[in-house]
Amino acid sequence: MEKIFDLAFHGAGAAKITGILLDEQVPIPGWLNYSRYGTFANIYADAPEKKRYAWTVAQVKSIVRNETYIGNTIHGVQTNISYKNKKKIRKPPEEWLRVERTPTRPLSPRKCLSRCRLPTGAER
Repeated sequence: MEKIFDLAFHGAGAAKITGILLDEQVPIPGWLNYSRYGTFANIYADAPEKKRYAWTVAQVKSIVRNETYIGNTIHGVQTNISYKNKKKIRKPPEEWLRVERTPTRPLSPRKCLSRCRLPTGAER
């Protein structure tokens, strides 16, 4: 993960980062969970080796935009319509509860996240 943030901090886009991770055969987080804890066995148990390194641009964007990696915790991102209907709806960001500096070791320096923001389609 630190490599992803380092590349993003130095100006690499999501597609370039994905290419580097694929070239260097860095395992994806799902494969690491499977190899350590046995989770996702239905996906990785009999999968070909290339699935271990199957990074996508969407995964890289999701990681770079996730504030958990700088030590923040965000609550109330989604809610149910009612207690009877279990469908989830996403709340607007101004209604989220953000707890900064959650007592865990962040993987990326706080100052890095603002510079690591990857442009969305509308911003290009």
